[in-house]
Amino acid sequence: MLRKSFAVMALVLLSACSGDPEPREPAPSPSASPTATPPDMPELANEESDEGAFGFATHFIESMNYSVNSGVTEPLTALSSKSCESCRSYIETIQSDAQHGTTVRGFRWTIANGSVDNDGAVDLRIDADEYEIREFGDADWSRVESARYELGLSLKYGSSGWTVMEMYLPEASE
Repeated sequence: MLRKSFAVMALVLLSACSGDPEPREPAPSPSASPTATPPDMPELANEESDEGAFGFATHFIESMNYSVNSGVTEPLTALSSKSCESCRSYIETIQSDAQHGTTVRGFRWTIANGSVDNDGAVDLRIDADEYEIREFGDADWSRVESARYELGLSLKYGSSGWTVMEMYLPEASE
């Protein structure tokens, strides 16, 4: 069933290790609407620094919001490495659902907090707003409850800036 495919995608990402880095709070999002246009890359997200990595991760999440609501995946594809299997799986789910007439409205992940480690890993705590999904053009809308997720992004900085190399579920901290 497609109903919760976007929320479930966060839960099926591969697990990986994480360090014990310093927590960070995200900057407020400049856009009130997650669906209007693709988000612009903030200047900070181009810096090769912990702050730049966190800014890029925030931009990636905003791009996910846009892609899920619009069915347009080019922004996510541009931010993801071709070798990122979890990215490709998430993008393919969005594309498949859009091709099969699934409509999503109100999908929004917001970063509650996060941390960056020395290896370019960004571990995020995501607050997912309640949203609605319609699996076919004339089907009834279904509501998906709000939730909290843990999501990790393995990033690499190169000549074009940051790239997501892998999405994963961070290990639970004790």
